[in-house]
Amino acid sequence: PIYLGDIFWPPTMKSIAWLPSEQGGPTEWCFRATDTSNHMLFSLGGIDNLQIHDYFSETAYITRDGKRFADCKITPESGRMGACEGVADWHCVGGDNFTGPGTRKWSCWVVKE
Repeated sequence: PIYLGDIFWPPTMKSIAWLPSEQGGPTEWCFRATDTSNHMLFSLGGIDNLQIHDYFSETAYITRDGKRFADCKITPESGRMGACEGVADWHCVGGDNFTGPGTRKWSCWVVKE
């Protein structure tokens, strides 16, 4: 699946997307997720031009090049995921891409054509 979630670190909220990995862990998303805020196009797993729609509704989905690509469902795994510490200084290498507590809301699966 493709996971969709959000990070709320007042005063901002960011939408994020990521692919699960075998390593897992409660905060793997901190360094694996991609910012998808403000309906921006994003890439994930080598697939470009993805965009999230209706994140705050009951029927979220992802499009690719304007066509429906994946349908999303809220699953039992949805919920709080832990907090990212972020990188405090741009000189730092490594660390988390995000700062604040995260929530996984959606799990999405590619629509078969």
